[in-house]
Amino acid sequence: MSGSPADAYARMVRSHFAFEIHGVRRAILLLAIGISAAACVRPASNQVVVPNLVGTHRDAAIAALRAAGLRYRVEVEPLAIRTCPSFSGLVVTQVPRGGTPALAWTVVTVVSFQTIPPGEVTGTACVPPP
Repeated sequence: MSGSPADAYARMVRSHFAFEIHGVRRAILLLAIGISAAACVRPASNQVVVPNLVGTHRDAAIAALRAAGLRYRVEVEPLAIRTCPSFSGLVVTQVPRGGTPALAWTVVTVVSFQTIPPGEVTGTACVPPP
């Protein structure tokens, strides 16, 4: 080896510095790969399929949502007792729709008929759900 001790020291420092840079690059690359792998796996484990609730009874719909790991909000549509008593509690619509993938604990809004006394609503017709 030729050169002064200062040149030898400078070469040693440069080689050490280059090694450290490659080590840091390698660590960053491994970290990025780990984060990417976690991002690909994690959402799938938190996803559920929203059950189709239209046409079921409100209580059965709530039980199905709980079983699927979803939260719910119930809205009622008034229905006069004298017109359609058999439709009371029937789910007529939901948001999001059945079959839609959603994250666990998503709130599903369920709209169902609720019977009310005959004197409280006028002009209500019995219309079957869609």
